Amino acid sequence: MKKNNMLDHDTTAELLDLDEIPKILETREIKIISYTENEGVIEIKEPEEENTTEIEVPEEISEIDQESEIKEKDEIEEIREKIEEIKEKKKEKKEKEDIEDIKEKIAEIKEKKVEKKEKKIKEKKPAKEEDEIDDVLLEPIVIEDEEEPEKSSKKDKQLRVVRLKPWVIVTMVIVLFFGFLFFAGKIVIWYLHVNENHTIQKNLGKMVITTYQDKEDELYDIDFQTLKEMNPDAVAYLKVKNTNIDYIVVQGDDNEYYLNHNFEKKWNVAGWIFGDYRNRFDETDINMIIYGHNTKDGSMFDSLVNVLKEEWQENEENYDILLVTEMGSYLFEVFSTYSITPEDYYIRTDFSGDQDYKEFLKTIEDRSNFNYPTKVSTSERILTLSSCIGDGKKRVVLHAKIKEKL
Repeated sequence: MKKNNMLDHDTTAELLDLDEIPKILETREIKIISYTENEGVIEIKEPEEENTTEIEVPEEISEIDQESEIKEKDEIEEIREKIEEIKEKKKEKKEKEDIEDIKEKIAEIKEKKVEKKEKKIKEKKPAKEEDEIDDVLLEPIVIEDEEEPEKSSKKDKQLRVVRLKPWVIVTMVIVLFFGFLFFAGKIVIWYLHVNENHTIQKNLGKMVITTYQDKEDELYDIDFQTLKEMNPDAVAYLKVKNTNIDYIVVQGDDNEYYLNHNFEKKWNVAGWIFGDYRNRFDETDINMIIYGHNTKDGSMFDSLVNVLKEEWQENEENYDILLVTEMGSYLFEVFSTYSITPEDYYIRTDFSGDQDYKEFLKTIEDRSNFNYPTKVSTSERILTLSSCIGDGKKRVVLHAKIKEKL
């Protein structure tokens, strides 16, 4: 304790800390000499030693002492309240001082960072690592709940920039470049092959001589001898009204060769119109089948998809399909058109008997997406045309029965 020598009385005054005062108030009798709020210190005075001689106190004086005691208790409570106020003010003052200290430290760090960057610019040296450290120092300190770090990490993952190594980027560029060349090359080859087939078809048209029987019907005389000199696989001529199908038909040893070879037997991605290798094209076939690519340019069997359109189906003139072979000219009448996933059922060529053939005819007739007036029986041969449609996952199919031999 520190003695106060500035008092003009004989008793001793003490300067006490705030936390000690409540204890003294409870154990000692004090008298307030002075009170300084700013310093947070209270001066108290110890009482003079009492005379041990017993003195008789009158009742009036005793009442005064009681009033004095009550007054002192009130003063003690007032002192306690003052102490709490002083503590609160000191706490607020300390917080403000701490905030000012933090601001000063941040300002110092920023100044140091600026100085470092200026120094690095002068020296022309990389400062990647030091910049990262500075960035961490300058990041605001945020106290988050336990769930917040998880949210923050998710956000960081979304905003994270993927940095690829140079060799990975070079590899990707090379792959994309050659991929582009590959697909561009396929398009160019397809275009060239389709144009080549157009030229061949134009030349073959000279082998087809049209003769008119009357104003409504027309007949064709095909020079099969010249055609077979050009390609021995030539077996027929096919024409479908209101489509671009007007082709010489070939037949290979299988159903694969003419998928990628043209009439001249040159490799060609557009292929050619060809008959099923199981058929004879000699009036003995129960189901004659002819295939062609959907070239998406109007050539080959690309326009066969027209037979699924209502406009084509409602025009009865389109029902007659012309097929010319070395045996003669035949007119077939359409009785069913539809699209279906690839299968072998509709391209059957052999049947165990009339009942088997009858069930086959009923199945393909029921598949039709249009109700044609034509009816077919087991005594009649049929013609089937087939091509891919759309993305190649389906087939467009036309069935026609023999109507007459011209």
